[in-house]
Amino acid sequence: MAERSLIFPAGECRGRTARLQAGMAAAGLDALLLTGAADIF
Repeated sequence: MAERSLIFPAGECRGRTARLQAGMAAAGLDALLLTGAADIF
């Protein structure tokens, strides 16, 4: 993951992704649908 392409540091992005995945696993969710730029960036 290139640092220059992110709004925040790559480590922060990895942490957010890990917390999201852990929360989804705990809730029994297998998929996340993001449809708008505000949800993705």
